[in-house]
Amino acid sequence: MRVLAGLLPMSSGEVRLQGQRHSNSPSHVSTLESIHEIAPTEWRSRVSLLAQHPQLLEGRVIDNLQLPYRLQAHQHRKFDIDWHVEQLNHLERRTDFLYQEATHLSGGERQLVNTLRLLQLNPQVLLLDEPTAALDSDTSAQLVRLLIGWLRADPHRTLLWVTHDNQDIMPLADRHWHMQAGILSDIS
Repeated sequence: MRVLAGLLPMSSGEVRLQGQRHSNSPSHVSTLESIHEIAPTEWRSRVSLLAQHPQLLEGRVIDNLQLPYRLQAHQHRKFDIDWHVEQLNHLERRTDFLYQEATHLSGGERQLVNTLRLLQLNPQVLLLDEPTAALDSDTSAQLVRLLIGWLRADPHRTLLWVTHDNQDIMPLADRHWHMQAGILSDIS
């Protein structure tokens, strides 16, 4: 997952991302861009990783959500509080959740904050490493519904979800793969 996110170097192989459609190309074909052909900051703005144990900084939830906008790669974007309030409603959370101290959040709540922090940046590809592992069943179902909505809102989005519990991903997945002893097999 970290290789796909551009955070670790590859020892072999190739990682490509579907690029923009070019109207002057035959049949309006999309290009495939290699991870080696795109600036790392551009790659990371298009491919986001939600780690299994995400980290939050000290401060309030809203401070953590606003953090990416202080980075050079996202300074041209504007933080949308209304979008966050809408997402919290989908997650059955009140607006005052934004003003809670991050250090007082449960593991599942930290996972929700990190998911929102990534989704707000509208990546093309979202890599999820056990995103529901720390969540109770109700919150897990809410997060799955949120991700389904995000995925279906744009046909060019891709979600890669790694889990030991495939019940979570059944409503989301077009394809399923199984990895055992380092061997990947397509089971869809």
